Amino acid sequence: MDIEIICFAILMFLVNTHGGRSPPEGRCRLTTVFRMLGADCSNINLVNIPTQTKSIEVLDASVNRIRILKNNSFTTYASLKFLYLNDNSITIIESGAFIPLEELEVLDLSLNAIRDLPAMMPSTLRRIYISENPLESIPLGSAVSLTYVNLSSCRLTELPHIGELPMLVELNISSNPLVNLTVNNLASFCHLETLRLPQELLESKYISSCDCVRVKRWTIEHSILVIPNFNCTVYDEETACISNSTDEARTFAACQMALQQHYASHWTAMACGIGIIIICAVVLTIVWRRRRRPPPQPHRNPEQEAAFRTRKLLEDAPKSKF
Repeated sequence: MDIEIICFAILMFLVNTHGGRSPPEGRCRLTTVFRMLGADCSNINLVNIPTQTKSIEVLDASVNRIRILKNNSFTTYASLKFLYLNDNSITIIESGAFIPLEELEVLDLSLNAIRDLPAMMPSTLRRIYISENPLESIPLGSAVSLTYVNLSSCRLTELPHIGELPMLVELNISSNPLVNLTVNNLASFCHLETLRLPQELLESKYISSCDCVRVKRWTIEHSILVIPNFNCTVYDEETACISNSTDEARTFAACQMALQQHYASHWTAMACGIGIIIICAVVLTIVWRRRRRPPPQPHRNPEQEAAFRTRKLLEDAPKSKF
């Protein structure tokens, strides 16, 4: 009994000493990452996104206690390219939270409690990690430059509509309790090269359905590497499983059109840049030649010209030794 009282007294002393509060927030440490200015704000008990200089290009705020990403959370990060927010307690992302990040390329939101992503994502985003979140809606269509999406371990029983991603090269949906996958899920990814599937899906009854036959045929026709590889066991259904739907074809064609437009705009921008460089080079060459040109001689009348030539002859004539 005395031991219990002593332990209780020690516990109350500790609570009163620290006020029952969490450790105070630490300070971010400025670093240089591949010649980019970074801020290391990981594991310092943050509850909000810290305010840093606008020149920060890499922000690591992982392993903290951030719960909400607000519309003004990133207003001081105009140059941010890499953002790491994994292993926090994020549950809410306001609709305009990522709008100020006009140069963002990599976003890590894995290991949080996010259910819904905002519809407005940066168009410059190339890689996004959203694994280990209880996701329900994943609208990524505005992030048209995405090449990699990680949705592993998100408790997905089916793949929701993500949006048209013409640049997507790899999609990871492994470690999800998927019960089905259709061609319609893949038609919006016309540049897809690698698809990572959950082993649970391949071991389910899905492998004997027509959807499996159609997905298998689709991946072969479009040279998509499926990991792990799967084979449909009911080969006699292959003829009966031919899809007459043109929805997938329309979706795929629209994706290809978007891909061509993306490449066209890219080449147009490059051509404009090259044209500007050529024009600047021509202008600089003209200025340089004008500066090297000798100054014009002053105009002389005939009498002055005769006197000038006479003086020049006398100067050039050999001098007498006497």
